[in-house]
Amino acid sequence: MKYLTFKTKYYFNNKKQIYLIDANNKILGRLCSQIIKLIIGKNSPKYTPNYSFTNKIIIINAKKIKIDNKKIKKKIYYKYTGYIGNKKQYTMYYLFKKNPSFLIKKSIYRMLPKNLLGKYVKKNIFIFNDSNHNFNIKKIKFLK
Repeated sequence: MKYLTFKTKYYFNNKKQIYLIDANNKILGRLCSQIIKLIIGKNSPKYTPNYSFTNKIIIINAKKIKIDNKKIKKKIYYKYTGYIGNKKQYTMYYLFKKNPSFLIKKSIYRMLPKNLLGKYVKKNIFIFNDSNHNFNIKKIKFLK
């Protein structure tokens, strides 16, 4: 399958959109996959894999997200600093109680492409545990 590639300064309208997503009673994985589609730009007809649309995404109410009981008890995150014997394990339950926005951020980052566009997109995701944010409400699109 071939992709059409275009010169960005002639073809694209570079209007950035800001999306506000409420994570209240949403499933973690399904929410993150929808966010990936929005931030990469797969929802627009002008999508090309070599261009980042740089939409900004604001996620609120991260502490009210739904996670399955089996997964929250059994899933383990590893942290390794590089020193001998310094491999640490954290359960999803511990991380959710400590900082619920970390779980959303981690799952989104792991779904992004591992290249320069993925690194550029990471700067445009903002996650808040409550419904308080400091963005201009006039330009925001609300998504259900």
